[in-house]
Amino acid sequence: MRSFIPLFIAFTLFIFSGCSLQKVYEPKFTTGTWKDYGDLNSSIVDVENNVAALQEQKLLVDDKLLDFPPKLDAKSRVISYKDKKLIFTSFDDNLTVDNGNKSITFNFAKTVATAAVSGDTLAVLFGDDEMALYSLSTKEPFFKAQGGEAIALDSKITPPFFMRDLVVFSTLDGKVVIVSTRFKKVLRSVLVSAQEYFNNIIYFNIIDNKIIAATNKALLSLSVKEIKNEYEAREIKYDGKFLYLFTKQGEVLKLDSNLDVVKKIKFPFAHFLAVVLSDDTLYIYEKEGYLILLNKDNLEDYLVYKVNMPEGYVYESHDRIYQDSIYLQIVKPKCVECQTNSKHF
Repeated sequence: MRSFIPLFIAFTLFIFSGCSLQKVYEPKFTTGTWKDYGDLNSSIVDVENNVAALQEQKLLVDDKLLDFPPKLDAKSRVISYKDKKLIFTSFDDNLTVDNGNKSITFNFAKTVATAAVSGDTLAVLFGDDEMALYSLSTKEPFFKAQGGEAIALDSKITPPFFMRDLVVFSTLDGKVVIVSTRFKKVLRSVLVSAQEYFNNIIYFNIIDNKIIAATNKALLSLSVKEIKNEYEAREIKYDGKFLYLFTKQGEVLKLDSNLDVVKKIKFPFAHFLAVVLSDDTLYIYEKEGYLILLNKDNLEDYLVYKVNMPEGYVYESHDRIYQDSIYLQIVKPKCVECQTNSKHF
């Protein structure tokens, strides 16, 4: 699968990953080696939002394997899978919405960054930051607006969000743009961050009737008033009450919807690749081959397990963390496994 990532990103990642002086996470203790693994018997070749594409012509959605629809091939890029609707683009920038029984294809002349569907409306964010709304039944556009210039992007591109008769676009130049489908116009545009590079929105949610949005550099909470804090976010999770923000500096912060810090902890030089939330634990997969089990209530007690995973694309579900063809099965460790000389539950 081809990915919507400019060559500048790939070059930058290559330069920094090759830096031999870069410090890495080294835990002071480990509880042991993680024992619960599984095998997909097929490598992940692309990950977009909530879906992964496998080498053996399969799609991985949560923990379910689905067959490729007829129009999807190895040259296509999967964009999303939601409510049994698959959105993907072909090598010639055509976009297809497929529900398993019927497919609708749009012939676009430019690259699609991301898209989403609700009812008869297709919302598309193009690679040049243009926002557009189309009718699925007529294939005609009924709204278009041009965003700003985006030079280089983070690979996490947030799809449009539908909310009654509103569509919220998370733009590539760091804005949240609210569009009315009824009046076919922009109602509000809010700047989250104004960085020159890697400034696209990587997280969006509605929490406590507030818009929560983040770029790589800033986190926004928007309701009657606007609250903005600077964080270098790598991952953000929400458990129904609190936000958990994982920074590029190895910090884990527990925040309320006003972005006030409730608790925090730091794992020096940790590079977080994936996070799974359970009722009381954050399961954090770290790049050097560790699984950190962190008590999400106090952000103090934790266990560290050594894991053995291959290199490759990373995808997470509600109780698994996948990399390449192997996955970690998330299970609560037995009490006898929790006995350490340091932090524990």
